[in-house]
Amino acid sequence: MVCSEEQVARRDTAFTLVELLVVISIIALLIALVLPALAAAREVAKTAQCQSRQRQVGIAVTAFSTDRKGLLPENRMSVEPSEHVSWRFQLAEQNYLGDERVWLCTMSPTDPRSEEGEVNNGSVNVGDVASSYAINGHLVWVQFPESVEARRKISAIPRASHTVLLSETRAEFPDLRVTPNNLQLRDDGHSMFGYWHQRQGVYTALDGHVFLEKLLLTGLPDCRWHAGEDYGPDPFDPQTEEQKQSPHAHHEWVPWLGPDHQ
Repeated sequence: MVCSEEQVARRDTAFTLVELLVVISIIALLIALVLPALAAAREVAKTAQCQSRQRQVGIAVTAFSTDRKGLLPENRMSVEPSEHVSWRFQLAEQNYLGDERVWLCTMSPTDPRSEEGEVNNGSVNVGDVASSYAINGHLVWVQFPESVEARRKISAIPRASHTVLLSETRAEFPDLRVTPNNLQLRDDGHSMFGYWHQRQGVYTALDGHVFLEKLLLTGLPDCRWHAGEDYGPDPFDPQTEEQKQSPHAHHEWVPWLGPDHQ
């Protein structure tokens, strides 16, 4: 049987089964190489988005403070003898932030929480915002202040570029204080402090810049929470005189932490 030229050409251009399997294998290999890179790029993008959102919250805090002659917002402010609202509610209620999405970190493993409805020192929270961000409680621990003089001014805090203003959190509290009990990190992300960005957290400093850092490194070798000394007596974890005279590195931080957290 003599094949026509058309039949010969069609046979020469067709894929054999082996060639088809080789092509499929190459495509599968390329996909396996590209997918991790895409996932990493997606995570970097989400981290950048979280940094941008937290920066906006930090700018709102600064604007709020500027309008109050430099006073930082109270962590909780009384509105009635037995009712209070959070600093987050104050900013949202007074339209310092126009987009409610800025309160949320897209890398958080679960939905953010709010303190609204919770009772604190006999007072119920009647206004809060579900948020991934909390303010540094060591700077604004002035719960239910009785006088303006008792509140903290930004200008009174040294080393603004070194001191944490905002931190990520999975807790409902509007402010966070760094104590050994609060440093119990969990692999599911349900801890006081956020560490969802390659085991790092997003923080905003008092001067407005945003940075990524592992939690222990915010206390070592030089504490970024107390700015050298608490504003007033700390009822939960008072500093010793020796600590006040030192760079205030938190050598006492020995929580349960795996090697990835260090």
